[in-house]
Amino acid sequence: MNRLKYKHEIPNYEEKAKVLRENGWEPWYNDDNWIKTEWYDQGKKVDMMGRSTEDAYESIIKNSKQK
Repeated sequence: MNRLKYKHEIPNYEEKAKVLRENGWEPWYNDDNWIKTEWYDQGKKVDMMGRSTEDAYESIIKNSKQK
């Protein structure tokens, strides 16, 4: 498992965080651990579902290119 990074270690963190929030993601216990808001609302066990900033951001970019 990769360690969680600090904001300053993630290139363009503020821009990526803005895109993540606009697409239904929120940080969970750490700036580099993101969950989909709907997962929490659905009662899923979000403590083990977090994704890194980079991984979550890349999933949004990939999905937007497929549309």
